[in-house]
Amino acid sequence: GLATESTIDNPPSIHEIKPILGPDGIFHVHWNDNDVNYWNSASVTVLNISYPCATIDAPISNLSLLDSNGELHMFWSEGTADLLDLFYFNTVATTTTQISDPTLMSEWALYPRAAVGPDDTVHVTWIENSVASQERAVFYWNSHEMNVEELSTAPALFALPQILVLPTGQVIVSWDQFDDVGERENQYLWSPPGGTRLLTDLAGTQGDSWDTVLVQDGQGLPYVLWIEDTGTSEGGDLFLARLRVELNRSVFLPVAVR
Repeated sequence: GLATESTIDNPPSIHEIKPILGPDGIFHVHWNDNDVNYWNSASVTVLNISYPCATIDAPISNLSLLDSNGELHMFWSEGTADLLDLFYFNTVATTTTQISDPTLMSEWALYPRAAVGPDDTVHVTWIENSVASQERAVFYWNSHEMNVEELSTAPALFALPQILVLPTGQVIVSWDQFDDVGERENQYLWSPPGGTRLLTDLAGTQGDSWDTVLVQDGQGLPYVLWIEDTGTSEGGDLFLARLRVELNRSVFLPVAVR
């Protein structure tokens, strides 16, 4: 069996076992007990990939995805002296990297969302307390530049960022956050080189917004959808921001759907 001694001492539930089949036919499995463990059908060896300095048991928020070459990329939150940091592992380098930068963030790295670009660069976004504001913020990292960037410009309470990489390689991150712009929950979008922009102000709405969804159509064009309380209906109205290119610049224009 694949079980290690630590797995026997603290067996994972079936929901903590993550199997994934690669395009090359290699079967990958990773699971949590007191550590993060990884196995594949090519090496048939169990690896403990937890970061050496991790001090707290029970890693959480495991996320895994494959690139076009069949390489597996994994992200998870695990306890350190800063309570929870975000870690990254891939099956080519076979080393674990701590992504969380202590100069930018302080604790509680949670809810990673990741996507693979057309060049197999892996992009990830997550929320963590910011050193600058001492409040929850949205952060971004990719496997090419390997630099952490803080995206949110105000405390991102309750934010669950979404990420999308277009066939052109353009990266888009969207989220809702409560901030001092009208003292409400607003919709934000980040995409280089334009940086972070506020979507809800452009829509001319007045209430809170929530439930961000970031998708692309069959042509690879992105859309951001969210629900916003405009005061015109019970429960909120549905808004959509679609990408348009004007003067060689990507512009997201929000419109009310309902």
